[in-house]
Amino acid sequence: MAYIPTILIGLGGLGSYIVDQVYGWIPEERRNFVAIHAFDTNVNDIAKLKNLKKENVTQTSTNWTVGEYLRMADPSVKDWFPHEQTELSRKALTDGAGQIRAVSRLAYRAAMESGKLGNLHNSINHIFRETGETPTSSARVMIVSSLVGGTGAGIFMQTAMYMRDLLELEFHRKNVLIRGAFMLPDTLVLSNVIQGDEIDSIRANAYACVK
Repeated sequence: MAYIPTILIGLGGLGSYIVDQVYGWIPEERRNFVAIHAFDTNVNDIAKLKNLKKENVTQTSTNWTVGEYLRMADPSVKDWFPHEQTELSRKALTDGAGQIRAVSRLAYRAAMESGKLGNLHNSINHIFRETGETPTSSARVMIVSSLVGGTGAGIFMQTAMYMRDLLELEFHRKNVLIRGAFMLPDTLVLSNVIQGDEIDSIRANAYACVK
């Protein structure tokens, strides 16, 4: 039986948790055909993952503060990052995005610049060797994230674009199917996971993502 190589990606705390659980359900004999990876800024959430190995997780944040990274980054970053918000400059990237989408995007950019995505490349290369398919065969990507926080909501579009370019340019896959599974605010509001003042904040994030 021919298996389509599949890349399953979790973004943020909730997306990474779901991907971690799904990977635990995949039979051992099928795991060679699935590349699995999680991206998160929050080191504490990463430590809770049970099934993903170290090489299957990328902590997009670094030990810099937002202000330290902005001083090193290309000036074009200030075209989209709210650098005029001085209270953000003291924020440590390892603390997570804290429902601020731009912080997640900033941390993701820093991770790409520092070569942190090498393990993702290795995982994809492994499943293509296992399937033994021709370079023109298909590949599918599923991105799992919530749209209510900062981490996944801040990079789900960038991740999709990056994966398409990576698979087409580096792995020469032209038939690439990319889909997303996204949790909206009511998933957490109606289950009382999110309450009070945070409700308006997560709804604003989700609205910005959908728009």
